[in-house]
Amino acid sequence: MNATRAHWLWPLALASSLVFFSGQAMPHIPAPKIDHYDKVIHLLVFGLLATAIYRAFPTHYPVRVRLYWAVGITVLFGLSDELHQGFTPGRTMDPWDWVADTMGALLATTLYAYAPLYRQILDWRPLACSAALIRSLSKSSPAMSKS
Repeated sequence: MNATRAHWLWPLALASSLVFFSGQAMPHIPAPKIDHYDKVIHLLVFGLLATAIYRAFPTHYPVRVRLYWAVGITVLFGLSDELHQGFTPGRTMDPWDWVADTMGALLATTLYAYAPLYRQILDWRPLACSAALIRSLSKSSPAMSKS
């Protein structure tokens, strides 16, 4: 599998998980006493999905093209998810959930595309950074290269 196709595994896995869980009866999960807590969850999860979709597109595509596609796909997926919930026993279709999905997609992809610090935080890979640091130290240190 080439690298471009592999990048689509994360958004597909997340979307598949969302489809699975939105097709289940809503379990009783104690939530914090925060107004519209479920909207915050929608904003965060669909922001993550949109960012994963944005990152799956090849980097030679212009930023705006990747942004439009990531948000568009996520918005349509959010709409289909709400429709799906409308047909699931024990679940309801809530247009405000879809608004939260859309806001999350817009906010997260815009931050990822145009805020370098946010992008660096999300792209940080501790294991890869640690391995690169160890390799660079072993090349420069005679004591480490002997072991």
